[in-house]
Amino acid sequence: MRILLPILALFFGRAVTPLAGQWQVGLEFATNAYHGSTRDTSNTHVASEGRPGGGLAVGLLIGRHWQRVGAALRVSLANPGFTVAGQDINVTDKTTGRLLEFASLFSTR
Repeated sequence: MRILLPILALFFGRAVTPLAGQWQVGLEFATNAYHGSTRDTSNTHVASEGRPGGGLAVGLLIGRHWQRVGAALRVSLANPGFTVAGQDINVTDKTTGRLLEFASLFSTR
């Protein structure tokens, strides 16, 4: 049994090595910033501006390159929340809103 484990590790190591050279896996961290907002033009509310709150996004990128072309898929998840801003006060609720993004990327040389 003890000899079987190194043999299996050697076999699977040999099989995985060519695949590891062809694929790319990356971890991404980003911040979200939102510009623009809603505005209450009637001035009847204390908080006259509402927008997504921004925050940290974590993404996973999996890609592969062939001779002159490449393709990748990126999945990112963020919890931006919702921000209400008024006269000298900002309130951010991080329990609302979730952003899940799927992006396909293509490249050429």
